[in-house]
Amino acid sequence: MKTIQEQPGTGTAVGPNQVGLPTHTDTAVSHRQSTDGCQLKAAVLGQAHWTAVGKLTPGLIHEINNALCVIGNYVQLLMLQREHRGQEILKSLTTMSATVERVQTLTHRVAAYARVKAQPSSSIRVHELLEEALALASLQRLFREFQVHRAFSDNLPEVRGDPRSLMDAFVELLTIDSHAVARGGIVTISTRSAPGWVTVTLGGSDHAWSCSKASLTLASQIVEQQAGRLLSEAGPGQARENISVWLRTSTDTGAA
Repeated sequence: MKTIQEQPGTGTAVGPNQVGLPTHTDTAVSHRQSTDGCQLKAAVLGQAHWTAVGKLTPGLIHEINNALCVIGNYVQLLMLQREHRGQEILKSLTTMSATVERVQTLTHRVAAYARVKAQPSSSIRVHELLEEALALASLQRLFREFQVHRAFSDNLPEVRGDPRSLMDAFVELLTIDSHAVARGGIVTISTRSAPGWVTVTLGGSDHAWSCSKASLTLASQIVEQQAGRLLSEAGPGQARENISVWLRTSTDTGAA
């Protein structure tokens, strides 16, 4: 997976009312929710988390298998050539060490993500959340075929929500559908702010975003539970559809 860092354009930010987003009255979570409703919400979020973790497992197994193959091949080579290679053995050992470190890093990252618990609503730095989600998404072979183009806005305000739930939503959105027609190419992830909102937009260079309808539906449910909104929309002059995630900012007095 290659990355490109670029400053976002200076287009006029679209406000929530212009895209039909809910007002404070529409999105505020009622304090009169029943106990059964709260338990159902917790169950849905818990299931969504483990669904997202499960989607990372094939990629992690692939990485571990690759690492074991590399290490095994080098060990056999060193055994056969140990009397003739001398100092050159250090190169092979360095490669093995780097391979082991990569697998350990990926394993620890997924394990940490799997262990994290749902949290009360708190302030979240969106760019840090996105970078972590992109690191997890890179476990997918299909995702690594894309070149990621970042267009992150400067001085983006923090948003409010459950960090684990929003991570689950972005892992779902970054899970590439194996049946998608589009493979590879450039994908753009951009951020911008509007009064009371932060928007994250995911789009392909010449095709619609390549996650499945099931992932899109689950991500939408998670985002809405966090008082946000997920929209599928085409930009000016665009035939393809981008995915936009609207999240309430921490400083928005209308947030629940």
